[in-house]
Amino acid sequence: MPQSRRKQVVFELERAEDRERWWVREDMYTAEPRTPLSAAVYNTIWDESSLWIAERLSFPTSRGFNVRTVGGYTYLGPLEVTDQSEIESRTEVFLARVRALVEGFDEQVRDTRAQQEAITARWRATELAGMGAIDLLAHWRAAVLDLAQAHRWHFLIAFPRHAVTDRLERFGRTTGAIPGPTDLGRICQSARVTQRDLFEERLWQLVEATQGTDLFNLLLEHTAEELPEKIKAAPGGASWWEQFRAAVDRYDKLTVPKEISSPALSERPEPVLEQVRTYAGLGEGHTAAMRASLRAADRDRALTAALASLEDESDRAELREQADDAERMQVATEDDNVYLLPAGVIVRRVALAIGEALASAGRFESVDDVFYLRSEEMEQAVKDLPARTPTPDLRPLVAARRHERELQRSAAPPPRIGEVPAQVDNFMLNKFWGMPVGTDDAPIPGGQLKGIGASDGLVEGPAHVALSLEDLEGLAPGAILVVPATNPAWMHAFVRIAGIVTDQGGSLSHAAVVAREYRIPAVLGTQRATLDIQHGRIIRIDGTNGTVEILK
Repeated sequence: MPQSRRKQVVFELERAEDRERWWVREDMYTAEPRTPLSAAVYNTIWDESSLWIAERLSFPTSRGFNVRTVGGYTYLGPLEVTDQSEIESRTEVFLARVRALVEGFDEQVRDTRAQQEAITARWRATELAGMGAIDLLAHWRAAVLDLAQAHRWHFLIAFPRHAVTDRLERFGRTTGAIPGPTDLGRICQSARVTQRDLFEERLWQLVEATQGTDLFNLLLEHTAEELPEKIKAAPGGASWWEQFRAAVDRYDKLTVPKEISSPALSERPEPVLEQVRTYAGLGEGHTAAMRASLRAADRDRALTAALASLEDESDRAELREQADDAERMQVATEDDNVYLLPAGVIVRRVALAIGEALASAGRFESVDDVFYLRSEEMEQAVKDLPARTPTPDLRPLVAARRHERELQRSAAPPPRIGEVPAQVDNFMLNKFWGMPVGTDDAPIPGGQLKGIGASDGLVEGPAHVALSLEDLEGLAPGAILVVPATNPAWMHAFVRIAGIVTDQGGSLSHAAVVAREYRIPAVLGTQRATLDIQHGRIIRIDGTNGTVEILK
């Protein structure tokens, strides 16, 4: 279990120019401090992709954001447009470009998918074992370029989706048709079968295949860590295990966090086994079509209520068109993870091959020491291999950086650096990262926290505070999960919990989408839940009004 949350420290940016700006902590994908290799790869890609999409679409109030690592943690620095005349001219261009993207969206997605599938197939056919050092270096650079391209394609889907949803939210607020973030989320949510639906359907099918056999009892009686050997030794277990591994390998990409040192599910399948164990305990499941049908019914109810509140027929037509655009783009954004995340798996795969080469040559102790080198250091170490030139011993450097990362884990990074404006009207920060429009971080008196009500309902239960995926061990059914944020790597936890509270995340974030699907209350973007809520404390969360009470 995580220790009570960590003492606040002051983090300072390296560049003087950066210290003149304000920055917000990125918790959605980087709750843990990044390794040097991950920071070098992802910070550059996020930074450049953000600037590219902002220029491509001409965001009215933003030129994108910069990404920096401070004390191992990731911070975003918005690049704001404040001149009103410039905002007006950019708005005209922005609306025209988004409309063109929406009209050609389906064709664009098909073309992009074909290119992504070709890249994935090429890497699947690439054998890295036994490859020479310089060839490995060339493959590393190619993998990073493919990851950068995958992010540009993803941003070209995700950012227009946010723009379309922002337009819908503003229209709904102006007309009074969409009263809150939960209603907005339901109207925008996917009403069609997604890749995640197919993955979870496959897990249910695997559970059903064990019913009436010893394998079913094994699922109920043993931990996820014990199961692999138990299953493979049981009658029929080897075949079942092969089918399970095939499912994990196929959908591995749905759950890879954006940290190169983190193992993919194909390397460590225990989280998926835990999900299978939970399904076995529940005793019944849903097909992918049933899950999509339930979401569609929820969406229809929310949209019907919104339409009924409007008297003007032109307003109803406008709302329906905007809602349909938002839902269509939501489906594409969710499924795009199937194409974006494999590129991260490929980068990890090449990095490990380089780590193996460097470890075999005695440059350092362990294959995964490679993650503690910066890109330029790793590349130089690889180039030194065929030259057989004397090189610095990398082991002290790696040991020092491993120790530094452990120290970073024990520090609480500030949620913001610099003078953040009193009002922040930034759709991405407000709705996706869950940063409130007002920036008061002070705790609410009386043991209460305020956030965004992202999924309706009221629930009371013990808090399970998890600062990382490793902290999910011992997650009991019915607990309320309290986390910095979630991403697809946390999917298996939602099957067990009764509610969720996050520091970051808005009404369109991963936690919001999945909480609504599982019909559990969610209060997101509290900014300080993991600071103020102790593990095991009884809390009450109100997903309708966005409040959290710490009871006892």
